Amino acid sequence: NISIKTKNLIYLRNSGEIKSKYKTIVIDNYQNNFETDDFLFNISNKILKGQNVTIKDKDGNISYFKSFFSDVGNNEFYGQDIKIEFSNKSFGNSLNEPRLYGNILESKNNSTTVSKGIFTTCKKRDGCPPWTLKADKIIHDKRKKTINYLNAWLEVYDKPILYFPKFFHPDPTVKRQSG
Repeated sequence: NISIKTKNLIYLRNSGEIKSKYKTIVIDNYQNNFETDDFLFNISNKILKGQNVTIKDKDGNISYFKSFFSDVGNNEFYGQDIKIEFSNKSFGNSLNEPRLYGNILESKNNSTTVSKGIFTTCKKRDGCPPWTLKADKIIHDKRKKTINYLNAWLEVYDKPILYFPKFFHPDPTVKRQSG
């Protein structure tokens, strides 16, 4: 259920792999647009790999990965050196420019974990953003619709202000939550 656009596609029959060292665009049945310059897909194992990957989803979020690995059959993916630019309207204010950066991303079983994550909704500008939330781990529980932070610091202009050993808030899909 994917379409692939590229040039000089190489099909390795013995290993069941297709690959290309040229710009490749993969579109899945959820209308996610995966773009990379170094592409490898194992047909039998449904494993997708790429370097310098850009993913645009149907909601307008754009993710960048230096290195990307996905088990398409199990709906799992992993990325290294990540930058996610969320849609400006995803946090209720179209003037915001929400983004999340991190070292490693792991998404499986309705949970996404980012290691050494930095999050802010501040507009992009020269210098540091007015505020960021930095954490050793940021975990998005898609079932509970919560975002959990472990060992988090609220920083204002790059100065640590407040430490949270554990902290959570509802994800952007939740309109209101008590508690």
